[in-house]
Amino acid sequence: MVKLPRRVQKVHKKKRRLEVCLRLSDYQYPGERQHYWTSTGVVVLVSVWIAGMGLWKFHDTWTYQWGYLPVWVLISAPLVSYLAARPRRQQLNKLGHPAKVWGSNYPQYGQMLTRLSRRACLRQAPQMYIINEDAPYIYSLPDRGGTIIATKPLLDVLEPEEFEALVAHEIGHIKSHHLHLELAMTYVDNVNPMLKLAFGPVTIWRGLMGSWRDVIEYTADRVALLLTQDPASLLRVIIKSAAAADEQADLDQDEIDAYLEAAGALDTDAGQIERLFKISELINKQPNMRERLQEIGQFVSSEEGKTAFGKIGEILQEITQER
Repeated sequence: MVKLPRRVQKVHKKKRRLEVCLRLSDYQYPGERQHYWTSTGVVVLVSVWIAGMGLWKFHDTWTYQWGYLPVWVLISAPLVSYLAARPRRQQLNKLGHPAKVWGSNYPQYGQMLTRLSRRACLRQAPQMYIINEDAPYIYSLPDRGGTIIATKPLLDVLEPEEFEALVAHEIGHIKSHHLHLELAMTYVDNVNPMLKLAFGPVTIWRGLMGSWRDVIEYTADRVALLLTQDPASLLRVIIKSAAAADEQADLDQDEIDAYLEAAGALDTDAGQIERLFKISELINKQPNMRERLQEIGQFVSSEEGKTAFGKIGEILQEITQER
């Protein structure tokens, strides 16, 4: 057997690009693009107006400095996103390899991440960290290729297929390039008024794009549906995650499972009636949760959804033929 040079071996190990890939137009929720560009246009117009007023009022002095305003608009969101993610990145660096999902460290999650990333046609799989904190949550950082962070308490309350649906949802955000702006807007929500003013473009974006943050969840849910082919697990995990994060929710995971499995008819099962009441109360407390659950069912049955599921079927077939 002829031994290949190391460089050639590396090329042979690299997965080839799929001929069929999911595009943003295959799954993006209607209105997301319009929300983004309308708000961005307003930010640009406001910035141009401020620059124009400055040049008109101070045209004799301090003229060239107004040219920095477009730069301020362009770099504000990436800068704020960097500042928001920096403390968490420093924590991950301290945690090091024991918390990172590798081939030999959390292999089941590494395989899952590779599988979902291949289906999503990502150039590289995101990094993933499993950290030990009290609160159950999962979210992503906008590093190169993305970094998904999940806590051990979240894993404790979810079945493997439910956690896979959550990871697929995060991959949806990564693939759709939501992370920089979404993280920046979350950051300006929690800073003092002086920093809100300093990061003016992001603050304006935040004021204009409240509904965009809801819409991007619909888009990421669609990606999760396509990658996992499992609407039931996605519905379950949305409710379970909300219940786990709400300390006041009088609802345990067994009750959620019993309700979602329709264990008993409402007209004869008193326990099922009580579970329905608790879950309805939980859904009503969560902003936009009812609409999010409804959108999942609507996408599955829509013509747009059927076309997207047909395309992911072609992708799965092509991946199967590679083996």
